[in-house]
Amino acid sequence: MSTAIAAVLMIGGPILAVVVIVGIVALVGLVAYDVVTSRRAEPVLSAAEAAHRKTARAHESAVARMYIERGVARSFVILGAAFWGVCALAASLWYQRGMEALLFIALIPFLMNIASLIIGWRFERTASVMLVLTAGGAIWWAAAHSFELGVWMLFTILLIGPMMTAAVLFWLARQGELDLAARLAPVGDLVEVPVEQ
Repeated sequence: MSTAIAAVLMIGGPILAVVVIVGIVALVGLVAYDVVTSRRAEPVLSAAEAAHRKTARAHESAVARMYIERGVARSFVILGAAFWGVCALAASLWYQRGMEALLFIALIPFLMNIASLIIGWRFERTASVMLVLTAGGAIWWAAAHSFELGVWMLFTILLIGPMMTAAVLFWLARQGELDLAARLAPVGDLVEVPVEQ
């Protein structure tokens, strides 16, 4: 058992470290790019053209934010699936009689991550609620089994935290899409319809 966990941590640790380093470098690059592009000298425009450009910029910003939220949420779910897939693979490679529970402990989160990814690809709010309920179930399960502090920390960092982050990002991406659709709809298309009683 301890050799399987050590093997997973030896493989998963450097991979997660590379992901964190690449993420930090990408974040610094995005911030630098934003600073450089925002300081460009813009020509003097008429009021109508300035308003049109401002609206176009707001639209592009909303679309970019929505795609970033979706991308980060999907990456959290994919990384979770990769981690639990490696754990399931390690449990099956070092399988011994009586270790069926270990295989299922790793296989169930892997399958749940895959289901969240498939559902979240189109139905973000459903995936968000599903991830929150799963995180609550994971907390209940960990409390019911009286995990020690180190296991709680790993459980929180590798399962509960990414699930909650992905849930919030899925929800925000869907809400951003709805707000953008409402903002882009022509004024005549949004009409209040009285409810008959």
